[in-house]
Amino acid sequence: MGKKKLTRWELQKMKDSGEKAVWITAYDYWNASFAEKAGMDMILVGDSLGMCVYGYE
Repeated sequence: MGKKKLTRWELQKMKDSGEKAVWITAYDYWNASFAEKAGMDMILVGDSLGMCVYGYE
């Protein structure tokens, strides 16, 4: 499994200290799972799968 999950307070401390964070958007379970295993700091789960993957309006 990936690294320890960060709290919002830890993310704020990173921002305040100028430390970079790695974020990614995942559109489904599989991509979110891979991103977590890769050690991303934050995963945004988007609800625009239809638009981004299937091209729906």
